[in-house]
Amino acid sequence: IRDYKVTGVRRVLFRSLIGRVLEHYSQKNVTPTEYCILDLGTYFGHSAFSVVYGAATVSKDPALRVLSVDTFKQPQWLVENNSEVIKFIKSYGSTEPDAIGRRLDLAFSQIGLTRNPVQLLSRDVLTLTAGDLLAFAPKGYRLIMVDCAKTPELMNRIVQFLTDSRVCPMGAIALFQDRSEERRVGKECRSRWSPYH
Repeated sequence: IRDYKVTGVRRVLFRSLIGRVLEHYSQKNVTPTEYCILDLGTYFGHSAFSVVYGAATVSKDPALRVLSVDTFKQPQWLVENNSEVIKFIKSYGSTEPDAIGRRLDLAFSQIGLTRNPVQLLSRDVLTLTAGDLLAFAPKGYRLIMVDCAKTPELMNRIVQFLTDSRVCPMGAIALFQDRSEERRVGKECRSRWSPYH
């Protein structure tokens, strides 16, 4: 296992590259092989969009499906002070999954996709079970992205998923948000997981 520090724009490009590679291998088959991606702690769908964007460079009907799990509850300080969040709420009405889904629908149509492959699930990651994740992806996930606070309780739950070969089969990729980015959004993440701090 190697630890690469990928931040900011490089992270977006890296995730796009992973989406492109996964889609390329999927499309090599006579019938493209569907593959699933798990995004834990999605922040307005950025990670999911980056991977789908990369896949869309290979096919406008990518074989991927993404499950993005988050509580979708933004702390009041963020809603009142972050200009991007304020703009998002003015445009889409809230930060709830339906609003983020509408934004993703628009973004995916702008890059030529016929469907939004991202399913948003409003749920605390700590309440998830392997069964919940396998209901969406019975063959497991090819990519697992973790973009939320890394409390001991949360990391224990994520380790359970990563060590379960049904959820994370051999060859799957796990990406964790880097520490500098975690500090940048740490206040927001800590607010989401405040019972555990």
